[in-house]
Amino acid sequence: MEKEVKFINLYDNEVEYVFIKSKTNSNKNFIFVHGFTGNFDRLFELADHLTDYNLYGLNFPLSGNTKYSSKEQVSVFWYAKLLSEFIKQLNLKNTTLFGHSMGGATVILAYPEVKDFINKLILVAPVNRTSLVRESMFKNWFIKPTLEAREHVINNIYHDGKVFWNKAQTQEKAQAFIKIMKSNMDFNNKVSNLGLELISEKLFTTLESIFPIIKVQTVLIYGTSDKIIDAENIQAYYETLIPSIYVIKLFNSGHIPWEETPKEFFNQLAKIL
Repeated sequence: MEKEVKFINLYDNEVEYVFIKSKTNSNKNFIFVHGFTGNFDRLFELADHLTDYNLYGLNFPLSGNTKYSSKEQVSVFWYAKLLSEFIKQLNLKNTTLFGHSMGGATVILAYPEVKDFINKLILVAPVNRTSLVRESMFKNWFIKPTLEAREHVINNIYHDGKVFWNKAQTQEKAQAFIKIMKSNMDFNNKVSNLGLELISEKLFTTLESIFPIIKVQTVLIYGTSDKIIDAENIQAYYETLIPSIYVIKLFNSGHIPWEETPKEFFNQLAKIL
């Protein structure tokens, strides 16, 4: 897998992105849109199953090496603006947008500006109005710089959080997050404000105003053990607002289903691509 990491100027931001060329010289494009405090590295976990696509992933402000100029640009609304401009600048037609968690909201917000470029929307454990039942998670646990909080988040992300919490890599990431949250109050404040935006009425109202104009195939994927979203009500919510939505429900899987139940996830993904 040969990847190229590049930068592109979008408005006044120098946005870091990764590109992996299709192995079949296909004209199909696939854009991975990361979640809260995430980055484009998760795309690499999907890439081997998407060799018929030109793959792209962006790091939005606060992630990776993307350069931005104001705290107002740490916002899911700004991320959507960057995403739509990225698609237009690179003229990425025949594109599948894959949004994970916060990224699920980002791709919906971007859709009206680039609807002529998009042929499919894939929403994996997307932020949505039913997420309000997890309000304390966003307000407290996600941003609290302690090992106890990090363990609590991991236990809510995964079906079996203990398995992942005991991994050395998980511990290292937790310690790194705690260190930056304690030492960099500017970063801390921006992360906190972004988390609050993800459970805001403004976001939910805007998303719900866009759902009726979606004209492409839309897929919802979620794990039944996901405690970051409301796994009990998310399907009914989307089926009410997007009646044609195709739903993939993965049992014994959490917020990152391709990591926890990869065989079933990729088998199901292949059916809709």
